[in-house]
Amino acid sequence: MGAGCIGLSWFYKRPIIIAWSTPGAALLATRLTVMNINQAIGVFIFVAVLTLLTGLSGWFDKLTKCIPLPLASGMLAGLLLQFGLDLLVPGKLVH
Repeated sequence: MGAGCIGLSWFYKRPIIIAWSTPGAALLATRLTVMNINQAIGVFIFVAVLTLLTGLSGWFDKLTKCIPLPLASGMLAGLLLQFGLDLLVPGKLVH
């Protein structure tokens, strides 16, 4: 996923997502409205590099074992709740 995001984003000069997690997608959907396209591309490439390094290094498994499931579920709920509430405000997500 990381290598695909990096390569395609770099080649097409725009953010390209191969696959993304639910909280990652919710976070990006709420934050990309305040960024210009160059900032968005930079963020996508940076996150893709971090995703690639985390996946190749084996850190992901170690990191996920350090976070209690109720805490991870609460963080996901917080992101999704904010995303859902923003959908109810006219003009909030679309400028």
